[in-house]
Amino acid sequence: SIQGLGLFDLITELRTAIGPKATFTMAFYPGQERTLSHPAAIKAVQSLDFLMAMHTTGPALRTEAALPPLNAWIRTVGYLIFSASKIPLKKLALGLPFYSRDMFSGEPETYANLYAKHSMGPDVDEVGSHYFNGPSMISAKTTLAIEKGIGGVMIWECGQDVHPSSEASLHKAISRAIHVNRILSKKKDEFENKV
Repeated sequence: SIQGLGLFDLITELRTAIGPKATFTMAFYPGQERTLSHPAAIKAVQSLDFLMAMHTTGPALRTEAALPPLNAWIRTVGYLIFSASKIPLKKLALGLPFYSRDMFSGEPETYANLYAKHSMGPDVDEVGSHYFNGPSMISAKTTLAIEKGIGGVMIWECGQDVHPSSEASLHKAISRAIHVNRILSKKKDEFENKV
C-alpha cells in the first residue's frame, strides 16, 4: 500500500477550497519519489506551488552517504521529471540542510553547534559520524539549482547557521554562489553579443 495518500487527498482538497491565495509546498526525501508517481500524488503535486527535494543523510539513507551527494540528488530529480508525475523544474526546490544527522543514531545537530565544536574547513561534510553540507557543498548545490533551472533552493532552517559574518556561514556560501553565477552569466552574455 502507498503511504500518504490521505495527505495527497488533503492537499488537493485544500487547494480546491482555498484556491490560488495561498502557497502550497511539500517536502520529500530521496527514496520517496516513486510515491509521487501514484495517481493521487500526481493530482496533489499539480496543486503544489513548490516541491522541496530534501537531501540529507541518516540511518534510513545510509546508502546515500556513499554516493556523491549531488549525483544522488540529480538521480532523484531526473526520476521526478521523467516519471509519470512529470514535475516541472520550476516547481522543484533543492533542500539545503543547515543541520546534520548522526549516521548511526539519527540524532540531529545544528551546523552552528558542529562548527563550534570542530571548526571545520569549507570542504568538510563529515565529522565523526555526523554527515552534513558544509559551505562548499551548499555552494555546489546552489550552483546546480541555478544551472539546471529549477525553482530555487530551500533552507532548513536559517537559525541553525553560524553567524552571517563568519566565512563558514552557509548563508554566505549561497550568496557567493548566486553572485558568481550572475557574473558568469553576464560575462557569457557579453561574449555572445560580441561574437
